[in-house]
Amino acid sequence: MSYNLIKKSIIKYIELKTYKNYFNYYELKQKKILR
Repeated sequence: MSYNLIKKSIIKYIELKTYKNYFNYYELKQKKILR
């Protein structure tokens, strides 16, 4: 396994986590606005 491949997968994983957290945060905000 090459170092580049590991680096790419780690970056992808972090991006996905960040995106999910952002999406959850946005959803919560929307619910608060709707209430």
